[in-house]
Amino acid sequence: MRGVGGVLLRDWLSFRRSLGRAGMLRFIIIYCGVLGYFIPSRIGNPSAAMLVFAMMPLFMAGPTAIDSFAGERERRTLETLLCSEAGNSSIVAGKALFPLLLSLGLSWISLAVFELVSLVRGTGTAAAEAICFSALLGIVLSSLATTVGMHVSLKASSSRSAQQWYSIVLLAVAVGAPFAVKSLADAVPASLRTGIAAAFEGGWFSPGSLMSIIAPLLISTGLFALLLSRASRLRVLNGSPA
Repeated sequence: MRGVGGVLLRDWLSFRRSLGRAGMLRFIIIYCGVLGYFIPSRIGNPSAAMLVFAMMPLFMAGPTAIDSFAGERERRTLETLLCSEAGNSSIVAGKALFPLLLSLGLSWISLAVFELVSLVRGTGTAAAEAICFSALLGIVLSSLATTVGMHVSLKASSSRSAQQWYSIVLLAVAVGAPFAVKSLADAVPASLRTGIAAAFEGGWFSPGSLMSIIAPLLISTGLFALLLSRASRLRVLNGSPA
């Protein structure tokens, strides 16, 4: 196994084996059918429905990234991976690319299914700007979810414990973020709130919308750099330096 591609292929084969053919088929049907058409079709505006596809990778990237190191420990294959020809950066990059590509691939296939069915049914398709914004935001959010999931996985002893910790982190963000935003909004002067609202005027690529992409991108970049630093201490076998 050599480099990033070897780690990526290894994780893909492991994922396919764990699901099996029937499991893989059900997996695709659920994502492309339920999330890809049923949920977005309930939204009256096709362009607004694109936000569903931007958020969809969050449901796949994070949980898949959880298995990156915790699953290797659980299967007792981490030492084999660390003794391979792949360096630390290649291992981290390959393991980060797998959940990222998997989640984005499913999201974009689902988006194509939604657009095709909408076109056939004559219910209208999304604007090109909305699709582009959804794709960019999806890349950034899936990158963020992947790096957070891998940080949790790095020290977890098993996939189950990693999933529990990731669920706690996700719940804290999901519950805490709205309260934090509301508290900040109440403390911000009315004139500033008006200015912030104005930043989101002007279409999908308004200054405010671009900041919603740039901010998580900067956070995920910093988290990935920290992940590389933390992963440099992975080459330890039985508690002693390899």
